[in-house]
Amino acid sequence: MRCAQDFTVEVPVLKLTDQITRARQILRDDGFREVYVTDAKKILLGYVDITDALRVTATKSNVTLEGYVKNAARVSEDSTIEQVAKLLREFRTDSAAIVNGQGPIAGGVLLSALFPVIISRPDSTGPLQII
Repeated sequence: MRCAQDFTVEVPVLKLTDQITRARQILRDDGFREVYVTDAKKILLGYVDITDALRVTATKSNVTLEGYVKNAARVSEDSTIEQVAKLLREFRTDSAAIVNGQGPIAGGVLLSALFPVIISRPDSTGPLQII
């Protein structure tokens, strides 16, 4: 059975003290819709999504990420793809952070990587059966 570790990708990570304009640049330039936010010990605090980052229209700003951080979907490396998909649906997000316990972020799982696998399963009989 495939698990979250099989779909792990390197995801953008910023510190809580970084500026929102940095997050906006990453989200605009890369193909990600979320950037993860960590503390000084690289422990996951949450994420900032593209809609919040694009609200800041100034090219230079001293606004930090602190006021924009939302709770992130967290999974372990051995979580099944069904568990990850259910969590993504629950959090209404495009990615889940892979963390083991309270340790540092190890990567992420993108919905775009899971979706083809989920819909191609022979045992899925309905649109939401597996979730």
